[in-house]
Amino acid sequence: MEQRPIKIQLVEDDLIYSELISFYLRDNLSCNIETYYTGKDLLTNLNPEIDIIVLDYVLPDLKGDAMFSEIKMKCPNTEVIFLTAYTDLNKVVELIRLGAYDYILKDEHAQSLLVDDIQKIHEKNGLKRRVEQLHGLIQDNYKNNPGFLGQHPDIVKASTVAEKIAPSSIGVSIVGEAGTGKEYLARLIHMKSGREIGNYVYLNLEAVPVNGIREALWGTPHEARHGSPGALQRAINGTLVLNAPELMSREIQADLLDVIKRKEILDLTIGKNVPADIRVILTSNQSLQLNVGQGNNLFLSDFYFQFAAVQLDLPPMRNRKMDILPLAKQFLNDFTKLNKMEEVELSEDAKQKLLSYNYPGNLHEMKNVLELALAMSDKKKITAGDITFAPIQLQHNFLVEEKTLDEYNAEIVKHFLKKYNEDVNLVAEKLGVGRSTVYKWLREGKLD
Repeated sequence: MEQRPIKIQLVEDDLIYSELISFYLRDNLSCNIETYYTGKDLLTNLNPEIDIIVLDYVLPDLKGDAMFSEIKMKCPNTEVIFLTAYTDLNKVVELIRLGAYDYILKDEHAQSLLVDDIQKIHEKNGLKRRVEQLHGLIQDNYKNNPGFLGQHPDIVKASTVAEKIAPSSIGVSIVGEAGTGKEYLARLIHMKSGREIGNYVYLNLEAVPVNGIREALWGTPHEARHGSPGALQRAINGTLVLNAPELMSREIQADLLDVIKRKEILDLTIGKNVPADIRVILTSNQSLQLNVGQGNNLFLSDFYFQFAAVQLDLPPMRNRKMDILPLAKQFLNDFTKLNKMEEVELSEDAKQKLLSYNYPGNLHEMKNVLELALAMSDKKKITAGDITFAPIQLQHNFLVEEKTLDEYNAEIVKHFLKKYNEDVNLVAEKLGVGRSTVYKWLREGKLD
């Protein structure tokens, strides 16, 4: 994505050094530079649209630290880089702690260090703008596709309850297997909560080392000073979704409850508590109730009751065959629009093949299957031959559908017959049964 020129305000009272810095920046960067020679001139022309302020720490009228708080108050998203001819380690630490991006000594390396800093800031800002654009697209998708998760009665019930409780502060947990749409439902709550202008922050605790969960939630002083606060601070006035909350220690649960109830959090950049109105939603593949009581006390009782008021249960795809074809059509429409393609149809044999599968990976797997099928098709119609399901272990098949013992036996024998090219003698040997047993099953039609 092409990025716009960097907007910079340079404040330097040494005219020659100011010209030198301006020339070097323009020679090495795509940027627009406003030049000022006094602190008052800068403060008069502060503009929230500016990306970066490069500020001489010692000016004739004002010192940098005296100006910094006013700059951040009026331009909270503008990064400030200090230039100075003096080394004062205590002052450097203090300014960085307050949120300055960097503190550069005026020596032979200053210009190259300044360019490096500006490039890093520009890359970060570009990514941030891209995320904001994607956030807008996501909002449109959620507003325009209210039935996106499907029309199964359990799905409709969960979606209806989600919309009703969204504007409130009631604790919510969403339970379902991986890929059933838990995050989609969490986003729906966020979009309907009145917090949609705030951040939606998703933190998958399964991807965080156990000893790093606290830092992921609260952040560290160093990361906060450089524009990367913890998940809680990013979610202020928005929504924080925590997947796999059972991985949090009871101590972290207690501290998280404190943030939710007191509605304030320690801002690591200033060392003080700040207001923090955060909607927290839990998602998990197991009910919170399973981890409370009877010797399995992963959750504090207070923590459990905070989120147990509303539990939204999402059924797996194998239990909602009625949604397979409507969702397949929705996914294909999304794919073709995204890739600027003509709409594609599903043949009758393709529809039957999709309906015959259990989708152990749920919606995630269905999306991947359809995207591959679209790529393999003639781009006009998807046939059964274009559809490929990922092989899964026989043991995993047992988990996705309840069967009788005879049905399980039949599945095992059919699996081995296919594996060993219908060699009944070898299959009987591998299964530890007599050949007559296998022939009997075949004769009685139990393997059909």
